[in-house]
Amino acid sequence: MLWYFQVSLEHWPNEVFFHVSAARCWEMVRERVNQEITKQHKSGRMNLPPLQPPGSLDGFEMFGFSSPAIVQVNFQCADFPSLLVFLK
Repeated sequence: MLWYFQVSLEHWPNEVFFHVSAARCWEMVRERVNQEITKQHKSGRMNLPPLQPPGSLDGFEMFGFSSPAIVQVNFQCADFPSLLVFLK
């Protein structure tokens, strides 16, 4: 089974981003946002947000992996043999 990260847009359900990497998934979102900002700017729209630089969206943080509870669980699961014993 292949696992992947997915971001979908509430108001545009056909616009879906997914990748096996959390960082790359959000990088794709950032690229799309910049594409839309550029398009709107070229059409003459003013007061747009600035283009988002690479790395401005942290995929792990955006998916919640930086939260203290998740970090603690990840730390506890780092000892793989102990995890296998726990799962038996």
